[in-house]
Amino acid sequence: MHKLSIAAALAAVAGAAHAAPPIDFSSIPPGTNNTALNATETLGGVTADGLIYGGGTAFKSVILWLRDQKNDHGLGVCSEGADACKTGGGDVNELSNQKNDEVIRLTAGPLSIWTDVWVSSLDAGGSNDLEQGLVYWSNSATPDLSVLKPIEIDMGDITGGGVEGSIWKHLIANGFDATADYIFFRADPTNLEGGKANNDYLVWGVGTKPIPEPGTYALMGVGLALTAFAFRRTAHQG
Repeated sequence: MHKLSIAAALAAVAGAAHAAPPIDFSSIPPGTNNTALNATETLGGVTADGLIYGGGTAFKSVILWLRDQKNDHGLGVCSEGADACKTGGGDVNELSNQKNDEVIRLTAGPLSIWTDVWVSSLDAGGSNDLEQGLVYWSNSATPDLSVLKPIEIDMGDITGGGVEGSIWKHLIANGFDATADYIFFRADPTNLEGGKANNDYLVWGVGTKPIPEPGTYALMGVGLALTAFAFRRTAHQG
């Protein structure tokens, strides 16, 4: 079933203030900081995949890593191996481009739209330049990222300031398609802070909303028409 055009408008105005994302990936069991997960995890109907991007449409599956402490919430990618991720700190166990071109792919399904996106640990990275990430969207599970136009993110794009929070307003303002089947998060390989490729951050969570069936809209239309007719009839009789 195709997504409805009204979905983009619904997504653009969605998203009340939250202390944490509606779907909080840091709560994926066991919910313990600095813990290896599977290559694929699902929470609240959203599936997250840990990947290494090899150029073109080549993606290799690797394990996800969970962080759950102050300013470090959500999912990273562990492409260097669990032992290295356990001891290597954020540059290794977050979504990083220090050694491999790591990507997190989120899938919400064809009958849902995105309503919020949260990131964490997007900071200055110990240098004079802000760490940067890239957000892509596609209806393909394995798109060629080199031909997609991403939205660049840094800590200045987080609503309310700080190093973690919602980047939804920034995404919508820059053309993000809330109806896309997939979101891809990547550490920006072109932003070389001080000559080093050490961008790293975490994907904290998202919000989604189901798209009503076309029949639901038809019933809504009938209901509105009957309400309008009854109102006109009452006004006429009065």
